[in-house]
Amino acid sequence: KAPEEVDLETRINNVTYWVLRSVQKHSATYFVDPAWIMAQIMEESFFYEFAVSWSFASGICQFTLPTAESFGMVTPRTSGIAEEKLNQPEKAKALDRLNALRKRKNKVRSKNKKLFYNQSKLFKESLRHHLRGTTLTRAESWLDALQEMDSLKESIQSNRKEYRNFLRSNYKGKDIFDHKDLNFLLQFDERVIYKKPIEAMIKIMTRYMKGRNGNILAATAGYNSGLSRTYYPHAVYKPYGRIPNYDETVSYVSKIVVNHYEIVQRLRG
Repeated sequence: KAPEEVDLETRINNVTYWVLRSVQKHSATYFVDPAWIMAQIMEESFFYEFAVSWSFASGICQFTLPTAESFGMVTPRTSGIAEEKLNQPEKAKALDRLNALRKRKNKVRSKNKKLFYNQSKLFKESLRHHLRGTTLTRAESWLDALQEMDSLKESIQSNRKEYRNFLRSNYKGKDIFDHKDLNFLLQFDERVIYKKPIEAMIKIMTRYMKGRNGNILAATAGYNSGLSRTYYPHAVYKPYGRIPNYDETVSYVSKIVVNHYEIVQRLRG
């Protein structure tokens, strides 16, 4: 939407309220700069409560289904809301199909490790056989595995799209500042509300800050890729960790640094 069509002030005021409240609540674990949390939320969703990622992360803090559920949030797969109140409820089953397809994909990959984990070596071996006019022993079964994998990938993409459309269709037209819509969303998906996701994000960040001796960059990298990936077992760096060499994580942290700078400058101005 065009900026003038978005009630950003109402959103920012409400988000700020819950950020300040949660920072204070968890300050005994570690104090996190509220402006940093705002910068983080800005990168996660630009304060759009109905943002949905390709991995089904939703809300301003972009929590996936398992993470949200671990923090006690109602999600579409734990919701007890009646089907007749949902849009396109039949598409919710795409998630079960997706999980089954992923398991099958892992099974095919595991059964054909040489095919999927040593492709360069196998390609050279195949060329040698070709030059000799012979055929690889498992050529036929490997071809079947490749064809099945292609089919599985296509089905996974299709079901992923279907479940994402299910989420979006139930967010569409809703307003978290409307009492009726809010009541529905509290029963359907608490990730799109402010209180619980913000508190969960800050709880994670306080733990990670404590775990990395106040290194907010490593803690933030951990929020994106997992705290264990920020571990660095070397001399003075060990207590503070590091930013892992992943393009997505490096970009994520860099954007938040810029967002934080902009927010602080505006607060000072």
